[in-house]
Amino acid sequence: VPPEDPGALADGIQYVLDHQAAFPPAVLRAHALRNFSLESVGRRMARIYDEALSQRTAVADSTGSAVVGGTLRAEGQSPNPELLRILCCPLCKGRLVIRPEELHCPHCVKDYPIVMGIPDMRVYEDPLIPLEDDYRKGEKFEKEAAELDFGDCVRYYWSLPTYPDTPPDLRERFIRNVLTQEERYGASWLEMVRGGKTLLEVGCGTAALLKMVRHKFEFAVGCDVAFRWLLIARKRLQEAGQPANLVCCCADYLPFPDHYFSSVGNVSLLEHVDDARAVAGELGRVTRRGGNLF
Repeated sequence: VPPEDPGALADGIQYVLDHQAAFPPAVLRAHALRNFSLESVGRRMARIYDEALSQRTAVADSTGSAVVGGTLRAEGQSPNPELLRILCCPLCKGRLVIRPEELHCPHCVKDYPIVMGIPDMRVYEDPLIPLEDDYRKGEKFEKEAAELDFGDCVRYYWSLPTYPDTPPDLRERFIRNVLTQEERYGASWLEMVRGGKTLLEVGCGTAALLKMVRHKFEFAVGCDVAFRWLLIARKRLQEAGQPANLVCCCADYLPFPDHYFSSVGNVSLLEHVDDARAVAGELGRVTRRGGNLF
């Protein structure tokens, strides 16, 4: 039964129910394991992404993107040295050794790659997409972003395939949400966020809040578990003439020192995490004493 034909699927289910003698449980179980096991679904998902997105190559293309030592490099996109200096290991919170294409934790003996100019400090991958597909989708986006403005970048991103598929009306809703965030929330954000020396937005997404309040701080950082969204965030900030200090990381394993930021905030974050208590603990840990947590 083709998955895009729910009517045929309903008919097929009804046929099985009407002819149960012809479909003993052992046969149904074998069919289910063969077609719907985690391994089977994973193979199909990988195949969909492989067919939809171009494979990475080790040859530099017209955008200057290349695979270097297993990570992707984008020419002209390098993280701010000041940002690299404040990062710590998300696991042990120890100091890191800064290398050209990665950050190394001597204590954990673990390397964190710098991918397309963004440090990837994740302890675990985005639950919504496998790591390699997150990179691949990000690379495909980055190839087009140079020729597009921010609005068209958002529209292009949602033209890329998703798994499971996103219906057209929902895609349009997501696009409108991103493109109207500043207009809808900007005034309340400006009122809520008092200025200071340093700002961290956790779960920054496309960095709407970061852009709106950046002028109130000397140094501002945005972080998110979704690598591909940080590339869109970078486009928004660069288009506004602002520095893009962005880090890919997990909200419950923040790679920042204790009490570093004078203001730490998030918008629509806690409902998307598995352990809100752990995330709240990390938000408090990196907030300066007497600072602003919103």
